[in-house]
Amino acid sequence: MSRSRFLVLMVGLSVLPGCGIQKEFTRMKDRITALEEQNSSLMSAEAELAKRVEALESKVPKENPELQDGRIKSGYYKLPTLDMIRQVAKDEGWIDVDGLIRMGRCESGLNSKATGPGSRDGHPRGMWQIKVRGKVNLEGKAMTVEQAEDPVYSTIWTVRELKKGHLGLWECARRAGLRRQ
Repeated sequence: MSRSRFLVLMVGLSVLPGCGIQKEFTRMKDRITALEEQNSSLMSAEAELAKRVEALESKVPKENPELQDGRIKSGYYKLPTLDMIRQVAKDEGWIDVDGLIRMGRCESGLNSKATGPGSRDGHPRGMWQIKVRGKVNLEGKAMTVEQAEDPVYSTIWTVRELKKGHLGLWECARRAGLRRQ
């Protein structure tokens, strides 16, 4: 029964003499009003929660990128280096994009084929100077030199490592003023 039909019925019954329905009518009308207010309040709260969930979801890293022949299938490769770094940082939820770029300039001058001096961990490779020995790639396997030198792959990997708090992997992270996010 719709609310309007219910109210018409209750109004009709409330005018009958000696029915004693007036109190019941008032009580039910008050209950309907209270339920409508609760519903309105819940709808507002639901809308607010939806906004908060959307904001939080935008900060959650995307799933591992789709790979084809060891490379990431994406439009990132079509972007100039600085734009690619900005887009990856945004997509991965990294806030300090300027600090990330400063770190890349410090590490390699943003040169994806850079090779640093050797150490017991091997030569650091790529834009982010990743020492591949002992590093785990995005698929949970051993990092390869090709992945370390792939500008898109290594940028995604680097941002994820920074987000985990592994800033100590890069001397330039400290110099660039990066903090865990």
